[in-house]
Amino acid sequence: MTLDWQQALFDREVKRFLSTLLPEVADAAVRKMAFDVVWNVMTLLNGLKGLPKRIDTGRLRGAWRVAMANGGFVTKGLPRATRGTSGAAGSGDGEAGMSGAGSERTATVINRVEYAPHVEHGTATMEPGKHLEVALRTVRQDIPKDPFLPDEMAKAWGQ
Repeated sequence: MTLDWQQALFDREVKRFLSTLLPEVADAAVRKMAFDVVWNVMTLLNGLKGLPKRIDTGRLRGAWRVAMANGGFVTKGLPRATRGTSGAAGSGDGEAGMSGAGSERTATVINRVEYAPHVEHGTATMEPGKHLEVALRTVRQDIPKDPFLPDEMAKAWGQ
C-alpha cells in the first residue's frame, strides 16, 4: 500500500476552501444564530423559563427582524445593521458574529416597536423582561451542541 501525496493539489484545495467556501459557511452560521435568537426571544415572550409573559396584541413578538452586514443580507425595509451600545431591544439589539481572515460578519437582531426597550429593561412600574438577554445567552450556550456548523463545514469541504 502506498500513499500518493500531492501537496500542490492539497494546498490549492485548502486555499479554495478558505477563500470561497468558508465565508459562505460563516455567513450561514451567523445567520442561523441570529434567527435562533429571534425564535428564542419570541418564544420567551410567552412567559417561559420563569420570565414574565409579555404578550398582549402580539405586535412586539411579530416585530423581531434580522439584519446582516458585511457580505450578508439586509432584511427588506431595514437600514444596514449597526452596532448597538447596550444590547437593548430597539436600536441595535443583539448581535451574533464571527470574525476571521480579515473580514467580520455581523447579524443584528432588531425590534423597532417603540416600547421594546421598556419590555426588555423594565420601567419604574414594570420589572425587566430580559427576554432578549436570555435568548442571546441560550443561543451562545447551544453553539457547541448545534450540529449545523460541523455539517455545513463538511458539506462545503465536499464540494
